Amino acid sequence: MSIERNEMIKRVYKIMGEILMWEFQEEDWDLDTELTEIGFNSMNFVKLGVMLEDEFGIKLSVAELDFANSVFSTVQSLVSFIEEKQVRTK
Repeated sequence: MSIERNEMIKRVYKIMGEILMWEFQEEDWDLDTELTEIGFNSMNFVKLGVMLEDEFGIKLSVAELDFANSVFSTVQSLVSFIEEKQVRTK
């Protein structure tokens, strides 16, 4: 199932807010923000991976869940990563 990019961004911010226990206001969204700058660490990074798998129907490898060598470090790269994963699962 493919969803529009704006809807995906909303859903990603909602998930991140659930993990970090705050609500991101849409006017404060900055897709180039580093995940570490908004409070992500290795523990909640794994939670993020699990929730993204459930929300978007994708599968992440152990290597992709490695916080230190993450393939996505910003919201923008995270959304692009999800889009690529969805294309590959079609």
